[in-house]
Amino acid sequence: MDDEEYRELQQSLADHPKQGALLRGGGGIRKMRWAREVTGKSGGFRVIYHYAEKAQHQRMLFIFGKNEQSNLSDSQLSQLRSIVERWVA
Repeated sequence: MDDEEYRELQQSLADHPKQGALLRGGGGIRKMRWAREVTGKSGGFRVIYHYAEKAQHQRMLFIFGKNEQSNLSDSQLSQLRSIVERWVA
């Protein structure tokens, strides 16, 4: 992901913070697909983030290419959930 794509992603999340699907057991962690300019959604990214609605805070947690990994492992989700729990405590 180049700088311009990342800026576009940040702006999209700022404009629509609830656009990602909530992950079951994720403690408010959301996942969305982000299309690459040259390959579309099939060659795009998975974006994992947390949006704290009351505080109006968003935090990017993990971005990976769909060609690298199809989804978060249970271990990854557990680790990210632990991080988020410390933020909201």
